[in-house]
Parts: sequence; structure tokens; C-alpha cells
Amino acid sequence: SAEALVEKGYRIKMEACWACSVRCKKVVRLEQPYQIDPKYGGPEFESIAAMGSDCGIGDLAAVSKANERCNALGMDTISFGATVAWAMDLRRRGIAPDAEVDGVPLEFGSVRALIAAADAIAHRRGLGDVLAEGSARAAETLGGKELLTTVKGLEIAMHDPRQRTEYGKQVRISYTTSPSGGDHMNSNLPSRSARNTVGMCFFLKYDDPKLTDIVNAVTGWGISPAELGEIGERSLTLARLFNIRQGFDAKDDRLPPQVTKPHVSGVLSKVRLDPDDLAEQIRAYYAARGWNDQGVPLPETLARLDIAEYA
Repeated sequence: SAEALVEKGYRIKMEACWACSVRCKKVVRLEQPYQIDPKYGGPEFESIAAMGSDCGIGDLAAVSKANERCNALGMDTISFGATVAWAMDLRRRGIAPDAEVDGVPLEFGSVRALIAAADAIAHRRGLGDVLAEGSARAAETLGGKELLTTVKGLEIAMHDPRQRTEYGKQVRISYTTSPSGGDHMNSNLPSRSARNTVGMCFFLKYDDPKLTDIVNAVTGWGISPAELGEIGERSLTLARLFNIRQGFDAKDDRLPPQVTKPHVSGVLSKVRLDPDDLAEQIRAYYAARGWNDQGVPLPETLARLDIAEYA
């Protein structure tokens, strides 16, 4: 956890993007048991869960080292951790019994395997060449499709969609309907899409009117909050049209079976997601966007957003 990074003395400070008040970048420096360069920051929640909990690893120093390697090599820590955990699962189940990276067996809980995997994947050595494509494509070669935790080919983040809260419902819909796949940032909503479109950080606690004031101050557009929301809606619908053109359809707006099952223990051990209930929520999302039951934008929606020519 972030608290443990501080308690163990690994985190030396917090940094920020230029002029940002949030300062969300953790900076970790270590000499032992691993040398960690502070210029590559430190692991946050998603990274700790993906490279730690997902892989059966509780060594925060090792997770910090793997995080450093991913940042140095330009790899996403969520997809990396989820892909390595999936490969470890294949070895454990006997689907890929000889799975190893740079001579290190890909076994659950193996710190050596986690750290070795970063360089093997980045430099596409051995099995790393297969895993570099991500778990969904790797499954075409290795098998284990039923164990994937991907939506539209993207590994889902570390927010469990089984939680029975309003936020859990939001995460389920975000994972299934975001245009890029298993995205936990609610980028499937017009207001969030608007932030993506204008380049505004989600961690800045501006409401839509304040965000509109900032956009107007920078651009001189003079738009209203409703018009900014329409920009987000247009962006989402264009992304939907792009995905349809590339062969995605309503069948791809689904959670992987692996994350609809109950946990083997703990508070979610009796929670199983109802696929019919989830399908109903997805159809409600389509309707709110002005799309039909198959997730195809309606002609009147395209006309209203002035993008009919792209259908």
C-alpha cells in the first residue's frame, strides 16, 4: 500500500506535473535489496495490485523494482502485471507447464520471475516475445482463453467489478463499454470523455462549470457546460463508430467469465454477477448514448452530433 511505502522508508517524496496541486507521483529510491532509480517514480494502487496481489507477491521492494523496470522500458504496469499473473496461472494449471522467462520459472509468488519478465517482455526474449502481445493475443498461442481478464483485448484494472456498491456498478459498465476496453476511469461517460478530449486530468476536482471556465479561458471558445458535454458525447460516439468499423460489436461489451465468478474466499466468495442483469445495464447505457440495442449509434444521434458522414 501507499502507507507501507512510507512506513518502510521506500518513498522519499511526492512529485507533480508542472504547476499541479495534486502531486500524485510517488518517488521511490532504494539501494537494497534492489537498486531503484527515483527518476522512474514509484508504484501506485494499480501497480501494487497488478504486480503484487495478482502475482501472489507481497514483497513491496520487488514490486517497486518491477514498477521501475516497466517505467524505464515504457510498459503499462496494469497490463504487464495482469499478463504475467495470467501466464503464472497457466503454468500452475498445467496449460503451459514449462513457462519461464530468461530461465526463471513463471511461478506464483516468484519475485525473480516478476522482475525477469519485465526485461524479457520488453526485449521480446523467449516467452517474453509471446507475452509482449498482451494476454489476449498470447492466448492464441498458449491457450487459456477462459482464464483471461480482458475486455476488447485490454486487461481490466484492479477495481473488482463484483463489489456490490454503486461504484461497483459504474466499474462494470466502464469495463464493458469504454471504447478502449477494460478501462476503470469511467471514460464511457460524456463528462469524463470531455476531460479526455480536452486533456484535463481526472484527479483535479473541478466540476463541469469550472472545467468549462478553464477551457474557455484557454481557448476563447465561449462554450457552455452543456456544449462541453456534447464534445464528450461526440468523442464517445466517434470512438464507437471506429470500433464498429474495426469489427467490434455488442458481443465485445462483456466482462470476461473469470471475473464474474465468486472469489474462492473472503467477502466476495458468494457474489456471482448475473449476466442478464449486466446485459440490461449495458442496454440502458446504449439508450442513454442514443444507440440502438446492438450499440450502433442511431441516425438521429449522428445528425444531432453532426457526425453522420462518419457512419
